[in-house]
Amino acid sequence: MDRGDLDDAISTLRRSAALGPSHLESHFNLGLAYERKGRLRDARFEIARAIALDPQPYALNELALIDLQLGDLQQALNILKNPVSRRTAVRTGAEELTHPKVQTES
Repeated sequence: MDRGDLDDAISTLRRSAALGPSHLESHFNLGLAYERKGRLRDARFEIARAIALDPQPYALNELALIDLQLGDLQQALNILKNPVSRRTAVRTGAEELTHPKVQTES
């Protein structure tokens, strides 16, 4: 996929996410496109939005990979250790969304 195709995909996915804000796959795929473009903060935000809608394991794994690319090893580890059934806030920068929380042992 060349840059023009990726830009077109981002444009289409942004429209799709705007028209269906509760459509998990629109946000997830937009996040993947942003990641491929190197826009990691935007990618993280969109994938976190998808997780807030439905915390699917594949989306949690992708969020952890993005956190690794952003240099946030601890956040990535927290996500990877999370049981999907527990919920807590995910840092997104602009707002907070929810995803499963890791229980730390004391």
